[in-house]
Amino acid sequence: MKVKLLFAAICMMLCGIVVPSTLVSAQEMEEKTGYITDEEFQVILEEEISNLVTARMSAYPIDWEVPGDTRYATPYFYQEEGSKFAVNAELSKSCMVGLIGFSGVVRYVEGKTVSHTFKNIEKGYYKFFVHNKNEGSVTVKGYYYR
Repeated sequence: MKVKLLFAAICMMLCGIVVPSTLVSAQEMEEKTGYITDEEFQVILEEEISNLVTARMSAYPIDWEVPGDTRYATPYFYQEEGSKFAVNAELSKSCMVGLIGFSGVVRYVEGKTVSHTFKNIEKGYYKFFVHNKNEGSVTVKGYYYR
């Protein structure tokens, strides 16, 4: 038994030496604001994505393959005043990720790794979107929380 424990301890020490530890730090993303009428939000196609299975959950999975020059968006949903909306997603290419308000106001961040909370949301209807301005398609995996 002591030999097995010694062998396990040596293996763990070697793994710690051979495999360098990686520190991941959370970086504050720059939140931007625009309007749906702005040129940068004009796209050839916008597709509405819905998942009836998750309609009553607070965490919604994202597993999208967004074609080039396309914006995928959820149906509109209601947010209370002062509420928060969070997204955690990995993208294969940098894209705009955010919220479009019914009034046309757009709040978004850009990147390949998106971990951001939109705070102090005004009362109203919003849809979550991923806007791919790249030529090729983009894979998006993660969750959004409302």
